[in-house]
Amino acid sequence: MKKKRRNAYWLVLLLTLGFAAVYTHHRDLPARYQKHLERQRLVEATREESAALRERRGREERRAKQLVTDPLEIESAIREHRQRVRPGETVFRIEEVPAGGGSATTGAPWDENAN
Repeated sequence: MKKKRRNAYWLVLLLTLGFAAVYTHHRDLPARYQKHLERQRLVEATREESAALRERRGREERRAKQLVTDPLEIESAIREHRQRVRPGETVFRIEEVPAGGGSATTGAPWDENAN
């Protein structure tokens, strides 16, 4: 009796494993899982981008409020927009060095003394 039960147990186990293997192959579960992982990475990247954009929006909103109320900020924005410098003022423009090497230029493009 125990032997029949044990054989029945093994038969059910093998049938279950066989069914699971056929189902996995038929439904292409490994490829679906890979797509799921790719989508998770995309969602995470989108969340990070969204957080960065919210932070940038906050900075821009604060700057917009300052442009309305702060005279120095207003002057700075106008001078930046019109590319003006005061007499005797030296402007230094710092640029990142390109990855391929080369040198960064200093001075503003409107500064006649630059380069």
